[in-house]
Amino acid sequence: MSKIKNWVITLITLIVILLILGALITHHNIEDIFNVSDPANEPMHISTNLHVLLYNSQGFISYHIMAEKAQYYSDHKISYFIYPIIEIYDDKKLATWKIRANQAKLTHDNMLYLYGNILVNSLSSMTEIKQIKTNKAIVNLTTQDITSKDSVILYGRNFQSACTKIHSNLRNKTAELIGQVKTSYEIKNRSRNHKNMYKQPVSDV
Repeated sequence: MSKIKNWVITLITLIVILLILGALITHHNIEDIFNVSDPANEPMHISTNLHVLLYNSQGFISYHIMAEKAQYYSDHKISYFIYPIIEIYDDKKLATWKIRANQAKLTHDNMLYLYGNILVNSLSSMTEIKQIKTNKAIVNLTTQDITSKDSVILYGRNFQSACTKIHSNLRNKTAELIGQVKTSYEIKNRSRNHKNMYKQPVSDV
C-alpha cells in the first residue's frame, strides 16, 4: 500500500512540475507581473522556496531548479522565478554548471529567460570556462545553448574576456565571443592585453 501511495505522490509532483513549466509571453518587467491586481492575471500556482528536479528519458536528473518565489500563470502559460538557481547535470549524473539570476521566466519548450546579475559558474575543474557574467541572457535547457546580447565578462583558466555578445554551449563547454572583444591573458604572473574586433571562439581543448 505504501508503494502505491509513493507512486501517487510522485505522479502528483510530476503534474505540478509540468504546470510550472508554462509557455512564455513577452513582458518587459517581471516585477509588474508579480504585483498585478487584475483578478484575471492572478497566478494559478504560487510557490516559495521552490525545489524542482527534472529528469531525462532515462530517468537521470537533468536539472535542479530552485527559487525564492515562483508563480505560474495558466492563462498566459508562463512561469516566473525570483532569485532562481539552476543546476545542470551531465550524462554521468554530475552537476556541471550552476546558473544564478535575480529573475527568470520559463517556457513550455524549456527556454529560460534570465534577468539581472546573471552568473554562470562551472562546477567542473576540467573546463577552460570558469564563469560567465552578464545582465540578460537566454538559455535553451534542451540544447544547453546560452546567448546574450548584453555586455558579457567571461572568466577562464588564466584569462579574462569582455565582449558585447556571446553564444556559448554549456554541454560542449564552448563559447563564441562576438563584437568588440578584449582579452587579458595571465602568463607567468604577467598580464598581456589583446584587443580583437572580430569573433573570437573560446573552447576546451
